[in-house]
Amino acid sequence: MKTTSRVFTRHDAIASAILFASFLLAAPALLAQPPAGYYDTVDATNGATLRATLHDVIDDHTRFPYTASTTDTWDIINLADEAPDNTGHIIDLYKNASYAKIPGGVGAYNREHSWPKSYGFPDDGTDNYPYTDTHHLFACDSLYNSSRSNKPFRSCAAACSEEVTNFNDGRGGGIGVYPGHSNWTTGSFTQGTWETWDGRKGDVARAILYMDVRYEGGTHGGTGVPEPDLIATDNEALIDASNTGNNESVAYMGMLSELLQWHAQDPPDSREIWRNEVVYSFQGNRNPFIDHPEWAQCLHNDLCGGSADVTPPADPTGLIATAGPDRIDLLWDMGSEADLAGYHVYRTTASGGAFARITGSLLTDNFYADSDVAGGTTYYYVVRSADTSWNLSGASNEAQAALSAGTVVLSEVLYDVSASDDGFEWVELYNPGPEPVDLSGYSLGNGGIDYTYSVLQLAGTIAACQTFVAGGPGSNPDNGHPVFDQVLNFEPDFQNSGSAGDGVALFDVPASQITASTVPIDAVIYGPNNDNGLIDESGSAPGPDVGDAEPGSSIERFDLAGFWRIQSSPNPNAAPFTCPDVCIPGPTTLCLNDDRFRVEVAWDTGSATGLGQVVPGGTGDSSNLWFFSPNNWEMLIKVLDGCAINDRFWVFFAATTDVGFTVTVTDTGSDGQPMKQYVNPLGQAADAVTDTSAFATCP
Repeated sequence: MKTTSRVFTRHDAIASAILFASFLLAAPALLAQPPAGYYDTVDATNGATLRATLHDVIDDHTRFPYTASTTDTWDIINLADEAPDNTGHIIDLYKNASYAKIPGGVGAYNREHSWPKSYGFPDDGTDNYPYTDTHHLFACDSLYNSSRSNKPFRSCAAACSEEVTNFNDGRGGGIGVYPGHSNWTTGSFTQGTWETWDGRKGDVARAILYMDVRYEGGTHGGTGVPEPDLIATDNEALIDASNTGNNESVAYMGMLSELLQWHAQDPPDSREIWRNEVVYSFQGNRNPFIDHPEWAQCLHNDLCGGSADVTPPADPTGLIATAGPDRIDLLWDMGSEADLAGYHVYRTTASGGAFARITGSLLTDNFYADSDVAGGTTYYYVVRSADTSWNLSGASNEAQAALSAGTVVLSEVLYDVSASDDGFEWVELYNPGPEPVDLSGYSLGNGGIDYTYSVLQLAGTIAACQTFVAGGPGSNPDNGHPVFDQVLNFEPDFQNSGSAGDGVALFDVPASQITASTVPIDAVIYGPNNDNGLIDESGSAPGPDVGDAEPGSSIERFDLAGFWRIQSSPNPNAAPFTCPDVCIPGPTTLCLNDDRFRVEVAWDTGSATGLGQVVPGGTGDSSNLWFFSPNNWEMLIKVLDGCAINDRFWVFFAATTDVGFTVTVTDTGSDGQPMKQYVNPLGQAADAVTDTSAFATCP
């Protein structure tokens, strides 16, 4: 069915619309009812038939000029966006502000092209139908319109800039919490982001979905004017290529997957239904996604014929939170639904409190690293699943974690020298954070029953990604020739284990405040057991981290997760692992794919542990590692750029061994440094891994 073009005078059009609007206000139950027969020719058997037949219904509308002395777009949006409690005002799109109506010109509000005109139709004229199509034109605060500019619609994050809303029409207001009831934005142009506030997310989504179907190319059935083919997409490059400064035959806007989610999250309300009726009374065509929200799923996901999925996925399970030195890592069980689309993470600082979403786009992996955290604060998390129909699950179990006030960790300890221990013991600290740390508020303790056997105050500064050695004052071959950053003579000397384990602890309080019950920020327990109940940074009494070192050997941490080993050749003053925010190649560290991905492998035979050693001569994308002998290689590993194929980086590896090992791959080039781990259990012949969805961090 084609609508018939009509010509209105300014007076007749406005009078007609006002009379119609009065009728609508008197009969709200009829708001959602399109005219009888309007959609009779629509075939929603599948997405293709729906697109073709729906386009035939809504195209060829009556065009009104952008600005004119006759009826123009100002007249239409002033009525369509009229404040429900004041016919002399409008409610704008983004700020939710109430402004006195203006007939045009420059004022507090202007006209927002929700599909930015720069993407395909920047030059107005009598032959430019999308430029003046009021189904996607909204009254909008002038400054907010400028701030949005032509940024695509997509989710932002708590680090984005906030554009607050006013409280009007029973909604909006509130500031400071993401996403809250605010708009959020970052960046510029196509590479930028504009996240519309929750009360109007669905409105802009349905406006873009309408434009995608209304404009399919070809010509206007009444005037013969050529029309563009406007396509909603997730492809940023296609959107960017549409911004040429000229009217184009094909143009793109997005982001489609986000808009489908917004469409589901914010269904049509009475104000949007009112708007659809007003625009229809002028243009003669309707936005079908307001009348039939289920058609969005049919069109884009082929869920048709009343088969729209309204069943949410299962709640995620097994959420755990682990605090590292400068971030909190979250891990949960992967869902098994065939239509699972991903996850969102929510956070608060009070157990059971008001959780705010901290993720922008859906996560496709069951891992998230939260680096927007501060020391001394406990954070509580839940995770929710979303499916391809944008149904959201309930919350997972709650998990909590807290960083210490600083980012310093213990990295190596020498407590037993071949000759006399007195004056030759030392402790090495490491700062994995991006900033120097003042150690004046830190102290060391050691002992067998608690850590008050010997307590010493630290002083000085430890630089980012550097070590700090305290002890001495003696330095010779017997204790590894340390260079002391702070001379401290541990008196009494460190305990040398024996029948029960001993430990060394780092505290973020002065030495004078340490008691037997003070919980350290880091600790290493060494020896055959922990029968005396020494506590670690969790406040509990676990088993020992490492065995008892022989005289002249040290105990050394070999990753930030807290794994320790005995080092027969002490290595003071050397950073034990790479700085977390860069990849630095080393004997046990691979930097693959333009040095972006850090790869480390820890192995365990049950009686010994160690790190995979890099075999010289690898390529930029792949390399080999050996565990026990440089003449016997255990593993080949690759990190490949599959962004052009499936928008993912890939991880492939194969190992010829049955020892236990953990492969840790970290994307150092992305915010939050996402990490994936692959574990082979001890005693199992290793399977080859071909993970083609490892990192959704392109480009």
